[in-house]
Amino acid sequence: MLGSYSCDAASHFWIFRGGNPPSTITGIEIEPITARIANALYPDADIRNQAFENSQLADDFYDVAISNIPFGDYKPFDPRFNSFHFPIHDYFFAAALERVRPGGLILFITSMGTMDKLNSTLRQYLAYRTELLGAIRLPNTAFKKNANTEVTTDIVMLRRLNEGESPCGPAWQATVPHSNSRGEKIEINEYFAERPRLMLGEMRLEGRMYSGARSTESNHP
Repeated sequence: MLGSYSCDAASHFWIFRGGNPPSTITGIEIEPITARIANALYPDADIRNQAFENSQLADDFYDVAISNIPFGDYKPFDPRFNSFHFPIHDYFFAAALERVRPGGLILFITSMGTMDKLNSTLRQYLAYRTELLGAIRLPNTAFKKNANTEVTTDIVMLRRLNEGESPCGPAWQATVPHSNSRGEKIEINEYFAERPRLMLGEMRLEGRMYSGARSTESNHP
């Protein structure tokens, strides 16, 4: 039981530990002003103004990790994962997995690259350690109003496997060709190719704020 919490977007990374006494809530936020706001909104939470890769958090402890993980083309230094060369997006998944207990959950908003990029290193890493509970693809306009950006994002929900538990859940390591109503062929994750209803819009080859970006439209033609 997590208890009652209200996570808007005040902090980049939240982790919860349930039980009695009530939930332990830890928030990691690299931006100082945002961290101060989070402290004011959640005075009983442990809000830390630091980068996630620098945070000292207990392993195998938390029930849930929640984040709208940051964009970036850099690779954090962490001896546990340096051999994988994970960029920041992928690093958040791998490092959060170490923090949640067996059976714990990871609920992340991430760019569509996590699911769709041709390099499947992260997906293979996670597939042997987690069960994909589900994923939903949001329209590229989902964050336009509050973040002034047009980027296709996914909500990805994972459960860490228990010790001795065999990999399970739907297939999501590979990408496959997908044709839209325009006849355009786009490489997307096999999970979404088999479940197009979970894409809230239609994948199209269009430029938005980033040239040549693949985007979803909120309304079908």
